[in-house]
Amino acid sequence: MELPTYVTLDEAKELKFEIIGTIPESIPCVHCGRELKPIGRRSGFKRIVSDWSRRQECDCETAVLERQKKALEADKIERENAEAERRAEFQAKVKKLFNQSKLGARFQNRTFEMYRIDEKNKSAFEAAKGYADEFETLKKQGTGLIFTGTKGTGKTHLAAAITIDLIHQGIPVIMGTLISLLGMLKQAYQEKQSEQEIIDLYCKVDLLVIDDLGKEKVTEWVLEKLYLIINSRYENNLPVIITTNSDIDGLTAKLSTERNSDTAEAITSRLWEMCLGVEMDWEDYRKTH
Repeated sequence: MELPTYVTLDEAKELKFEIIGTIPESIPCVHCGRELKPIGRRSGFKRIVSDWSRRQECDCETAVLERQKKALEADKIERENAEAERRAEFQAKVKKLFNQSKLGARFQNRTFEMYRIDEKNKSAFEAAKGYADEFETLKKQGTGLIFTGTKGTGKTHLAAAITIDLIHQGIPVIMGTLISLLGMLKQAYQEKQSEQEIIDLYCKVDLLVIDDLGKEKVTEWVLEKLYLIINSRYENNLPVIITTNSDIDGLTAKLSTERNSDTAEAITSRLWEMCLGVEMDWEDYRKTH
């Protein structure tokens, strides 16, 4: 006969177990008044019971519902802790990537507070600041921004200001030019790291910011990776922010290769569907200030 691990006092006596220690009094169920007896735990493989820290659980409806509620609350807390740990680990990877890109030093002063507002750029500033303030809502909608217009009008500053603001809120954001972002993949080859892990970060991070898109001539490899990232975010309803000097037709042309314009068109059509437009078409501040 296999001996039970947990027993009541009556069961211990019936099985002729040696009983050690002080046995607590029975208490009534707070819901129905049923007597709840203490339960002892057998020591290893011995016929000795010395631990009487447990007690019977009542099977009345209210007691059962209360235990179920507590179990659900405990499960919820465990899942929330696991999610918080996952997000912390994910954010650490994003921060490492951000630091490796050396963008931190380049953009550290490009905050909303350092942006010089005038009549021309006021609406663009308000669109960017409003986006940062309402990011959680806009993220659920998968809504991003695309800053278009002539060079030197402050597009990068506003994109960086959103990035810095959200990072200060504890929200993972990755920002860089297309070449610098994809350069991390080539660096992964050299350092024998996983390219897929970096791609996954770009695909899953809360916000991806691509600065000066269309500035550099793309290759088939670059176009393939860009489509993979943008399409993944499009399908998973995750936002992107783009800055570019081109309109949709101009950007499509700049992203096209000699052998492939269809992929470029697929990328830009998704971006224009995902993003609200912010036009910044005026003289270059770098030439006038």
